[in-house]
Amino acid sequence: GKLTGAPPSNATVIEVVGKQFNWIIRYPGKDGVMGKRDFRKINDANNVLGLDWTDKDNMDDIIAQNGEMHLVVNKPVSILIGSRDVIHDVGLPHFRMKMDAVPGI
Repeated sequence: GKLTGAPPSNATVIEVVGKQFNWIIRYPGKDGVMGKRDFRKINDANNVLGLDWTDKDNMDDIIAQNGEMHLVVNKPVSILIGSRDVIHDVGLPHFRMKMDAVPGI
């Protein structure tokens, strides 16, 4: 299989966001859709990813701040990689994948 390129239509989308000294993982909720984000709404007290709470697709998203990503065996995944602050290196050694997360991209 390919590590880059368009994911299959049945791929689960997972967002991985670098934060200094940590990773934040976001999964879509039961609706299978992740809502919109806005970096201007980031607040460590109650909105670590800057979710736009006027977007109903955010209401069921699942956020894991412990940096652990969980995948379903034999299910394709599309990983959206980003950063809140500095360049971070996302590495998944078992998949032989490594990519930089650059703020603003």
